Amino acid sequence: MSPLSLHLPLQPFESALLAAFPLDAWRSRRVCVAVSGGADSVALLRGLVRLPEITNNPDLRLNFFVATVDHRSRGAESDGDVAFVEALAAELGVDFFRRTLDPAELEAEARRQGSWESAARTLRYRALVDAAKAGSARYLATAHHRDDQLETLLFRLFRGAGFDGMRGVPAVRPLDEALVLIRPLLAVGRAEILAYLAQLNQPYRVDSSNASPRYARNRIRNELAPLLESIFPGRWESALLRLSELAAETETFFDAQTAPLDAEIAAAKRRDALFARTLDALGVPDAFPNAANNANRSISSNAANNANRSISSNAANNANRSISSNAADNANLPKPSNAANNANRSAPSNVANNANDASSPNVVILPLEPLRAAPEPLVRRYFRQIWRDRNWPLAAMGAAEWRRLAAAVRKTPLDRRAEPQFPGDVRLTFPDSSTLRLERRVKNADSVPVDASPPFD
Repeated sequence: MSPLSLHLPLQPFESALLAAFPLDAWRSRRVCVAVSGGADSVALLRGLVRLPEITNNPDLRLNFFVATVDHRSRGAESDGDVAFVEALAAELGVDFFRRTLDPAELEAEARRQGSWESAARTLRYRALVDAAKAGSARYLATAHHRDDQLETLLFRLFRGAGFDGMRGVPAVRPLDEALVLIRPLLAVGRAEILAYLAQLNQPYRVDSSNASPRYARNRIRNELAPLLESIFPGRWESALLRLSELAAETETFFDAQTAPLDAEIAAAKRRDALFARTLDALGVPDAFPNAANNANRSISSNAANNANRSISSNAANNANRSISSNAADNANLPKPSNAANNANRSAPSNVANNANDASSPNVVILPLEPLRAAPEPLVRRYFRQIWRDRNWPLAAMGAAEWRRLAAAVRKTPLDRRAEPQFPGDVRLTFPDSSTLRLERRVKNADSVPVDASPPFD
């Protein structure tokens, strides 16, 4: 990174923001800032648009633009939020994008997911991704902060999450080859955010639903967190974040153990394809008509690529691997310095490539032989990576579902008529004696970030 020349003194909030999202990461990139009008997102926007002035690069302010999503759920209050954000964007001289959720679509999605809050999150992210791409953004920035991370970890802990869930929400998550989700405030607490807004004399909107005990996240924030602070003053937050860091390191290590299985699956597909081509060249009727089709779905041509997924021996480095298709982007985002940042999960791995059916984004085809030969815990982890890479609903899959899925791989004889169903409308079938097929039968299941978590955003 080139030396940073400061034109104005940095506030502590701005220092933390610049450390998490350094200038060289966005100097030549467009950044979509998700702003609801609340304190967190307003502080993020104000901090980001001040960075060009602070670093004596005033023209870089045009790199930022605002996206807001109107849920149309709180009547005049929602309308006031949108108007406030639009006026703030105009005052700061940045572009403004508005997306409005369709109440009928939101209701249908809530019925499907069994939760209005989860449905709103899904559609909100879909709308934000649409706005980010409309503005040619490389990054989509959201204002999740340290207190949000703690609330998420508490929720997951008492829900019975394993180490995978206790990694927390990631600071960096690629959504696709062109767009990266970033959360540059994960090292910043709510008190620091409010102090920064007070220094700027910057108003913000207050969501009245945040005080309602109807939502578990509100009770965690308003009741459980203060209780923990009274019992373990100044200690419970660091202890929980330390647990998250250990979970991230452990999960990153064990995730790496699926690389040999991934390579075996790729090799099995290549063998099937070669066998099918040989039969075809000899003019022999194909006794295994699915072999060629199954083998030619998005297979990597290099086995080393499948086995070597940029795995580092350092968990903090593992957490941020492959965040961008551009090497310069990778170099510009700093390594995590705390447990909140160590929650970063890897980018979509080659598991997704080796499992793809190119004809459908919601279909996975796998050969059974390598899965049957692998230890069951490894098979369960491999399936979890598929769910994560393809943005299928991880939160709905509990330990019993993962065991049932892994056990089905070993079931003999196979019942080809059975279609075991898993949460999120995922169905398991066996097209033939050597092939497994998973299909998510969801209408309009666009790719949106899924963190296997309750929607604490």
